[in-house]
Amino acid sequence: MSPPPRAGRLTRRARILVFGAVLSAVGAAVAIIFFFQSWRSCEGEDTSAGCPMLAGDAAVLQISVIVLLVGIVVLAAGVLTPRSGLPRRRRA
Repeated sequence: MSPPPRAGRLTRRARILVFGAVLSAVGAAVAIIFFFQSWRSCEGEDTSAGCPMLAGDAAVLQISVIVLLVGIVVLAAGVLTPRSGLPRRRRA
């Protein structure tokens, strides 16, 4: 059995959860920003939604969606990781 964590330090499980949450949040934020492209303007369109996406913007959007998915997987792994310092249950 591992010793309990010291005060002020995150456990391995907590670090995994925080890392997954940060990855998910950053990936989602960048994906939403690049999906709506509020800075884009083009002739003949009143809104930015009608403008075509550039190749570089599409690449950033794809990478941000991948980061979002990786963050979700890491977050799920953190949730499924057993808590340290608690006794394990024995099956009857």
